[in-house]
Amino acid sequence: MATKGSPTQHRKDNNARELLLGLGMGNYNATIAIQYMFIAPAATDPAMPSVILMTKHLQLGLRAAGAPVAVTGQIDDATARALITLVGPDWNQVTWYELFRATTEAKRQRTLADRGGDLELGLVPDLPEVPGGMLTWAAAAVAAWYFLVYKKR
Repeated sequence: MATKGSPTQHRKDNNARELLLGLGMGNYNATIAIQYMFIAPAATDPAMPSVILMTKHLQLGLRAAGAPVAVTGQIDDATARALITLVGPDWNQVTWYELFRATTEAKRQRTLADRGGDLELGLVPDLPEVPGGMLTWAAAAVAAWYFLVYKKR
């Protein structure tokens, strides 16, 4: 039996199927997605169901690693920024296998978590990114309060 850290366990963690399964993909879908693991994202069609599914699970892994990405199945700006942080500016020329491997490692270490300056709002859900960030959302909240509550008095 392989122990954690043994060469056998290390090979298992670097198996394409195990990388897909490790980020939550099911067995059936992992079998279908394996054929794309050694192709770069730039060479795959982003509208293909398998690529969308791979992207969703990659985004789930990036979220688990602490990156503020939405799980859409499309590589948006936030996902691209997280991938640039992990593998560099040419992330779209890196194979899916390497992206999943880097994401799995980042998930283990919470590499992408912004440890400083996070404002924990508790019950407020993840807000979409807007120019100005939290300052814009705060201004919108004050304006909403003014027009909905204060002006009715």
